[in-house]
Amino acid sequence: MANVKISNLPVENTLANMTGIAGYNAAGTAQISGADIISGAAQPVPNLASVLGTGSIATSGQTITLGNTGPGGPYTATMGAAGIAINNSGPFDISSNGEIKMSYTGGGGGDQIIISTIGGLGTGAGILIDSGGSVGTGLRLKSATEINVAGTGLGTPAVGDVLAAKNVSGDLEWVTAGGTTPGIVDVLNAGYTGNSGQQINLTTGGTVTQYSQPSIISGGAFSITQGNNSLLTLGNGGSPTTILGGSGAIQVGDTGGNLLISTNGSDKLQLSVNATGEVQFYLGSNNPAPAIGDVLTAKSTSGDVHWTTPAAPENSLTISNTVDTDMFDDGVVRLWWDVSASDIELEITNQGGGSGSTSSVYHASYTNFDGSSTSTTTTDFNAQNATTTGTLDFNFATDEVMILRLWTPDTSLQPGFGYYEVTFTKSSSLYTGTPILCSVRKSSL
Repeated sequence: MANVKISNLPVENTLANMTGIAGYNAAGTAQISGADIISGAAQPVPNLASVLGTGSIATSGQTITLGNTGPGGPYTATMGAAGIAINNSGPFDISSNGEIKMSYTGGGGGDQIIISTIGGLGTGAGILIDSGGSVGTGLRLKSATEINVAGTGLGTPAVGDVLAAKNVSGDLEWVTAGGTTPGIVDVLNAGYTGNSGQQINLTTGGTVTQYSQPSIISGGAFSITQGNNSLLTLGNGGSPTTILGGSGAIQVGDTGGNLLISTNGSDKLQLSVNATGEVQFYLGSNNPAPAIGDVLTAKSTSGDVHWTTPAAPENSLTISNTVDTDMFDDGVVRLWWDVSASDIELEITNQGGGSGSTSSVYHASYTNFDGSSTSTTTTDFNAQNATTTGTLDFNFATDEVMILRLWTPDTSLQPGFGYYEVTFTKSSSLYTGTPILCSVRKSSL
């Protein structure tokens, strides 16, 4: 055959169709067919049929075997359609500078991604998942349905059981919440109900607070703080609720609004102390501190109270046979002795200079005892003019006693006009000038 350039020869893409391929061996020029190359019968290129090129698809049963004859070898890793098999005794690393992701894209149920050790129980083979990283990173378990934790060493859980450490190595086991397993910290789940006799002890800085039925006992300062705009209710709907302070004090306070202590229905609000204790009221910096003997009185119709000094009887002793004499005058009510008529006169300075009305607004009741008989008189006065006047006794004789009660039923004049209780006592003529004693007790309505 004449010399022909290879580029001018026809193209054949099927190796099996080549009846002969020329080459050289030790004896000289030789040939081999394409079929021999594919079948490997002549074995000039071992297992060429198993070589996969870019984009090639392995046929059923084909595998790729990677060998390493380094120290401790040989090691082999065989990869096929069913998995990767590694026969070396050293570590096998899968590493990446990016995300390593293992996912199942099929539609079947059950366990589809399995990580397991082949050795049986007692071989010591384990699985370590170590998140590494820095503070803030960790190991996360996330499931769209359920997370199942099971194992021979965990025991069989009952509904509501919790995982608790059974040793300092962090090994876990299922325990019943509130149980008494030694060395296991009891864990309370939401809605937990303790059994009779159970208690919870919380220790902070050496102070133990004990929670149990039916009490909370603290060895130190103990507080209950309620969130903003909500109610804190103490009570069990039946038996009394007792707050006992021991040797210390009990403080109930509110940093914002009002503090309300109330009873239901016809129940009483009772304040009591044992032994030699005291009941103390502090009304805040807006109210003056009390003096000994002061009393709590209402300062508004809402029931606000403040400390007031009770009005002591105002006493006066009058000896006069020549001029009229005031027995009592507080700027509103004036009581005076009319010498010429031997009687008791009343004068009231009306608020606002008088109402102009002839309606009765003041009520007076006085009882006289002259040593042999008693008489009671009642009369009413109006506030028509700037002052209201009237005679209470037209002949106040010696050894006579008169008790006067004066007040206003008109609510528009309260509490400005108080309640007056007055006692007049006239001595006998055995005393020079026949003195008259006037004793007045005034209080607010």
